[in-house]
Amino acid sequence: MQTKHMVRLGAGAIAAGILLFGAWMIDCDRPVSPDRIPAAAKEFLATHYPDSRPALVKKEFEHLRITYKVILTDATKLEFRNNGQWKKVESKHGIVPVGIVPPPIQTYIDENFPVCGVSELKHGRRSYEVELNNGIDLTFDDSDFFLTDYDD
Repeated sequence: MQTKHMVRLGAGAIAAGILLFGAWMIDCDRPVSPDRIPAAAKEFLATHYPDSRPALVKKEFEHLRITYKVILTDATKLEFRNNGQWKKVESKHGIVPVGIVPPPIQTYIDENFPVCGVSELKHGRRSYEVELNNGIDLTFDDSDFFLTDYDD
């Protein structure tokens, strides 16, 4: 008898957990006000994009993590981690501001591709992926900043 009662409690707890997780997922995958992004993301936007404003901000649940995707009025797309640190910057009609690119990577680009700019920059778990506006993709180690991949 006690076993049946415990099974019912276990099943009820699992069902409640599924409902709560589902409600949380619905809260995460939706547009939000620009005021709802983390403070570090707001500071990043004010520093590097002072003349642009968000056209759309979405709070998303991706790979078991919350991210914020921001599209600016100039069509620049940015992605921020839950703590507000940038994860990806993609410039549709220009180049990524030089202040975002880590200095060793910018030095490499200046020395090897002096007429190119960065059109997309992504900071992954252990690397920086850089797309130049001439179509070349570069990957750098994120601790020593040495080149690990080159794709033209």
